Amino acid sequence: MPAVTRPPWPELPGPLRRRLLAGDVEFAEHVRRVASALGPRVYNRDTLRRAVSYPFPSLGFPFVMVGRAPWPLVAWDGGAARDCRVLHRGVVVSLEAVAVAMTWSAAPRLPLISYGSNASLEGLARKLRAADGEERVTPVVTGSLADYDVGPSAHLSSYGAMPATLFASAGVVSRMAVTWVTGTQLAALATTEVNYRLGWLDRVRFSPDIDSPPLTGVFAFLSRHGVFGSGSEPFRLEAVNATGRTSPALSQREVLDEAARALLGEHASAPDVVRRATEDYVWAVTDGVSRLRARATTKRDPNWHALA
Repeated sequence: MPAVTRPPWPELPGPLRRRLLAGDVEFAEHVRRVASALGPRVYNRDTLRRAVSYPFPSLGFPFVMVGRAPWPLVAWDGGAARDCRVLHRGVVVSLEAVAVAMTWSAAPRLPLISYGSNASLEGLARKLRAADGEERVTPVVTGSLADYDVGPSAHLSSYGAMPATLFASAGVVSRMAVTWVTGTQLAALATTEVNYRLGWLDRVRFSPDIDSPPLTGVFAFLSRHGVFGSGSEPFRLEAVNATGRTSPALSQREVLDEAARALLGEHASAPDVVRRATEDYVWAVTDGVSRLRARATTKRDPNWHALA
């Protein structure tokens, strides 16, 4: 089974490509326009519950998403998605044998390192809900990634959470997934990853939970804003299981407590900052992100190559 090396950059719609390549000033203007169009929203208990529930839970095992349905994934050679070996009523069969109404294509699959919504059934189903045909099929291979961890990006989402971002961390082994996407699916996911850059991560050491293609690199979304932390040390997300960490991991609520104190004063807590972001998202993407970035780690990773 040959190792996967970086394929050509996928074709991306012009506006999406311009946003991904935008410098800080141009991006700040873009996201302010988006926030202004969003306008103020009503804060309630459900808002807080959604924010502190991030990241969305993963199934915890390899699967193939077909529409909104997960099929347990047993093995895959990295070729056509229809050749995925899945578990059906206790028997291992090809995906093609059970997804009989599917129109299959030869669209190549691209490896995307994933955590949070891009590795969860709920998140992928929501982001790819407009897909048709084989674009509704997405293999997700769980496994372990060496020398990387996941922390909170130094920005607030539109619903008040601090989304996750990958960062290099020697000696750490994190539980993640590789989501095998078509170029069309990658573009759809990139459309939702507004605060991230798309790039290629070289020299990865990913150990999959099943037989699947060896990887020398993966596509990845990395935050534009760095990893929120103490200013000298990035915070790590408790929701992502990892070994070898040299500092404690925080829950999403604890991260939001830290953000609230940084943005609103020492007596503020998670509900205060989620409410402020909900009611005034323009503040969140301007003054808020500027002050969060002041406490972010932005060390350059030599293995990271941004979209060009």
